[in-house]
Amino acid sequence: MATYVIEKARSVHYAWVVVLAVFLATAVASGARSTFGVYVRPLEEEFQATRGIITLIGSTSILLSGGSQPLIGLALDRYGPRLVAIVSLLIIAVGVIISSMVTELWQIYLTFGVVVSLATSATGSVMATVVSSRWFVKHRGMALGLLTSGRATGQLVFIPLAMAFTLAFGWRMSFLGLGLVVIVLLLPIGLLIRNDPKDIGKRPYGADKADTGASDGRGSDQALKTPLARAVRTRGFWMLTLSFFVCGYSSAGLIQTHLVAYAVGRGFDEMTAATALGIDAATAIPGAVVVGLITDRIGGRRPLAFLYFVRGLALVFLLFANDSPGLFAFAIVFGLSHAAGVPTATLTAHLFGRLSVGSLYGIMFLSHQIGGATAAYVSGLIFDLTGSYLYAIMIAIVLCFAASGMSASIRTRAATRPAIAAQ
Repeated sequence: MATYVIEKARSVHYAWVVVLAVFLATAVASGARSTFGVYVRPLEEEFQATRGIITLIGSTSILLSGGSQPLIGLALDRYGPRLVAIVSLLIIAVGVIISSMVTELWQIYLTFGVVVSLATSATGSVMATVVSSRWFVKHRGMALGLLTSGRATGQLVFIPLAMAFTLAFGWRMSFLGLGLVVIVLLLPIGLLIRNDPKDIGKRPYGADKADTGASDGRGSDQALKTPLARAVRTRGFWMLTLSFFVCGYSSAGLIQTHLVAYAVGRGFDEMTAATALGIDAATAIPGAVVVGLITDRIGGRRPLAFLYFVRGLALVFLLFANDSPGLFAFAIVFGLSHAAGVPTATLTAHLFGRLSVGSLYGIMFLSHQIGGATAAYVSGLIFDLTGSYLYAIMIAIVLCFAASGMSASIRTRAATRPAIAAQ
């Protein structure tokens, strides 16, 4: 039996080992950043600050995470995923630990809002795209879906963990414990990641000698590339970019930053609120896999429109959720809608070519983060002005239904693909 297991392990392509390592790196980094919602109320009490001032830290974090993606892409191209992942996780650990020692609010802005945020952005969507492109020809979409689900996994694990630490030991010890967890996981992650299949004498998974050129952009793949200047003149680009703004606004900005504070204000206890946020993250994992399979079969337009429509309905339900089952039901449905990034990336590849996904999706992801940063601050400001999150949630509901309509309007016929038409 042991011999059989060893032989099966040897037969596994190392691309899947890299996926596992990058998945863990993404989970750790995303989990560390996503815990900020847990600390909103403790930081308010510690520094006697308003909700808007505190959540501006989260807004800064989200915005910097998106704005840094072009630089992260350059670093990945030059130094490879391994070094980028190691350095980013080390900076996250140091930044979170220093956050536990601050004495002024501006120091939290610097350590968590700037340093930690920039470091977490290094293991985001761009790294997932680079790794899946380098290591896979076959099952590239599946690999991308697994890597993307690392963000949700990190939230599922780290948010309840951070809340438990905060309730038991205070927010400072919670920050310290979070940093130590990152340090412990840094070593195995760094040992497993490899930059490229050729570094260990292998070809990408699913590649043979006849099609290895597909992995590095040579040959026929050059016909599937659209310059940015041409892409911005198309309706599809702007529909995807604007709808992704709404995705960030309603998820990272509103729910991930404010759900805990909203739920506690409605009478839920802190652990129940944090658990709901963890459930939201947990359901995003199977959601990404299922949506990926559906998108492979029927394309990305209809799944994307459906996801935004369901997200809008979930936010409507949140306004009427008065007990724990209701709050958890909202978290399940809303979490499934996090998979919007999968059909967005698929549509980007279909409309503009696989070799354009990195640059164009990077810009769309920046739009996502701008939306998140906007909602994180505006929602806190609305709470300060009205004493309620009602209007903040209503704005997000309207935007989600609008994004559903924008997604449904995207034309995906071959004639609309500028890269191919130009050829």
